[in-house]
Formats: sequence, structure tokens, C-alpha cells
Amino acid sequence: MNKSFSVTGFLQNGPRSKATALTLLTLAIVGNIVGIFAAVRHFPGPFDWQYRMVSGLASQVDNPQGYWRFCLAISLCFALVFPLAGYLAQQLSSPLSKLASYSQRSFQVGSICGFLVGIERGFIYDISRTFFKAHEVVALIAFFGVFLGILGFSICWFASERQQRRTSLAMGVLLLICLPFVGAATSQLVIYLKYRHYGWVGPHWRELGRPVYVSFAFWQWLASAGAFASMGCLVLLSGRNSKEGKSDLAHPSSRSSVR
Repeated sequence: MNKSFSVTGFLQNGPRSKATALTLLTLAIVGNIVGIFAAVRHFPGPFDWQYRMVSGLASQVDNPQGYWRFCLAISLCFALVFPLAGYLAQQLSSPLSKLASYSQRSFQVGSICGFLVGIERGFIYDISRTFFKAHEVVALIAFFGVFLGILGFSICWFASERQQRRTSLAMGVLLLICLPFVGAATSQLVIYLKYRHYGWVGPHWRELGRPVYVSFAFWQWLASAGAFASMGCLVLLSGRNSKEGKSDLAHPSSRSSVR
């Protein structure tokens, strides 16, 4: 007997099939790409993605004609990927069940904050004028919540692959997942320790000849692409160990005869 569908259960536990999970992720990626190109098209002047933050596309100040397009894409994207945390937590619960649970919560908190960033940017001109650094705080929680969630799921998947003796594949995917996020964090640490006088990143950095590898905007864009690639890898590759285990049990050679 099939269980009845529950919205709360779907949001918390995620979709029941990998096909549905991949559909949600695909819709999130396509929606985000469409929103980016639509916002860039209406951006006043050229958009220098290496030195201009992602939030610049969603800013009513910087992009008065196209901001709402990207705001809509941001909120839609985080709403679509929110259930994937529950799906991955169930698929990757062995052998690190507690880490999978913590990763789910972290990703969900980050997704909620990301959804709120899209709403805030779309309807409030500049919330930081009313509440000091409100936008920055919520955006940082979204960034680190999603990052720590993906990192935790990646470690769970790595542990699962290691049990199956596929360490080389797991290491490659883990590096793909972590590199953009580590680059973003490292660039900010370098700026804080050595280039604090640079100020906040902006298009003027190019004119001043400041290296792109210390630009948080550059790493933020790479981290955003890396997050989607990471989620795609995790959704595609998770759960195959359990399937292989079931197929092994179903194989005649693995059955013990009972007389």
C-alpha cells in the first residue's frame, strides 16, 4: 500500500525517487541560468562577473530594470533544492547517520536564508539601512549553511564509497566539491591578513590591477556553479551502494540454502 503524499513530509524527507530529485535540481539550475541571463541583459552596462558580486544582479540600486528577474530565480532555486537535503540525508545515512542529519539541517537553514535573500532583494530597496548589515548576515548564513551541508553530505558519500573501495573516485568528486568554497574562504583570509586596504570588491579592482584570485566575487561565482555541480554528483551517485547490496543479495550465488 502506497503512502499518501504529504507536503510536510516531502519538504522534510525529500522525494522518494532519484528521478524526482534530479528533476528538482534540473529545474533549479535552468531557472537560475535563465534568471542570470535575463538580469544581465537588463544590467546597465557590461557586467564584470570576476569583480562584481552575484548580489549585484539582484540589487535594485545596481540593476533597477532587471533585479526582480534574478530575485525570482534565487527564491525559486532555493525552494526547489530545499527537499533535496532530506533525500540526500536518507540516501547517505550509512555509515555516518549523525553527520547526514546535521548536514540536512545546515543545508535547509542555508536554503531558507537563500530564499529570504531573494524575497528581501525583490521587495526591500536596502534593508541594511534599517537593520545594520541585515542583508550581509542572512546572505552569509545562506552561503555557509549550504556549503557546510554539501560538505557534510560529501563526507558521508566519501565514507560510503570508501567502504566499497572506490576511494579514488570519491577523492576526485570531493575535490571538485570543495575547491571553489575553499578558494572563496582563502581569498577573504588573504585580503584580511594582507590586503585589508583594498576595501570591498568592485569593478574598479580591474582598473587598479588587483589580482582576480583575491576577488571574492570571482570565487563566489565559481562556488555557486560548484554547488550545483556538487549537488548533481551527490544526487546521481548516492544510493548506488544500497542498490548494489540488494542486487548482491538477490543473486543466486549469495543466497544460503536452507534445508
